Amino acid sequence: MREKQNSAEYQETKQHGSRLFPFNIYPCTIPLDFPVVSLHWHKEMELIYVKKGKVQIQFKTENYEGNPGDIFVVTPGTLHSIHRIKGYAMEYENIIFEMDFLGEGEKRLEVFKKILDKINENRGITDV
Repeated sequence: MREKQNSAEYQETKQHGSRLFPFNIYPCTIPLDFPVVSLHWHKEMELIYVKKGKVQIQFKTENYEGNPGDIFVVTPGTLHSIHRIKGYAMEYENIIFEMDFLGEGEKRLEVFKKILDKINENRGITDV
């Protein structure tokens, strides 16, 4: 699996946002927008927020089921894919950003926690 993770064949090179604002949110629906998100990795951090339906997220060789309200954190360089579970459509939001966007050191952790707090606030959850 290490070979795949470092392979240019699986690397996503799309720029998310702009150079000055390396952050983007993509509302997505499987299968309406595309049938699956194929196995890939990228240098950015990614949050996958499941809004409706059921999803199967693959991280490296492990599979996880996601339900509405679940958030998956994909760290930079992690090989992953997204599939719907048979019989379910799924709606989710991809939040993708460069880690430098959050600042440096302790500041980065504080900003990341604020992002998760804001997502949970919108879901009606008060503690992360």
